[in-house]
Amino acid sequence: MRATRCFGLALLALAALAGCDVEPYEEPRQIDDAPDLPPPADALEAAIRERAPNEAMLMIPHEPVVRGELPEGERRDFTSVLRAGLCYKVLAQGGPGVSDLDLVVYSPNNVLLQRDATQSAAPVIGVQRAICPTETGLYRVEVRMARGGGTFGAQIWVSQ
Repeated sequence: MRATRCFGLALLALAALAGCDVEPYEEPRQIDDAPDLPPPADALEAAIRERAPNEAMLMIPHEPVVRGELPEGERRDFTSVLRAGLCYKVLAQGGPGVSDLDLVVYSPNNVLLQRDATQSAAPVIGVQRAICPTETGLYRVEVRMARGGGTFGAQIWVSQ
């Protein structure tokens, strides 16, 4: 049993005398202490990370960036397990030649949860409200190339 649970930090010395296992006190991680990330793999990932402090404040990457290339009018889906009790946002970035990239998120029951309503090559899902599932499940993100064509990157970010 940790001394901090047994008697609290103020009584750490008494805890040792009372026979509780005494472990060194670890400073709790602050919510804004983001983990060290490897360098971005490409310009798309770098652009997403640059936007994240403003658009996914106090969040960290949930999974690696999903990359692809699409012509105008086409789409690509990817899925991710989102856990109940956490909140998520989706950031995407279009490369050169992309003028409008759209995002749509569907629940495990294929119900539309949120869609990007902007005409931007850098859409975000979760601007008004993050996606905070009440049940853990497999969610689907659809990336649509509305105008232009080319490469894209999309990444889900999660609350800490």
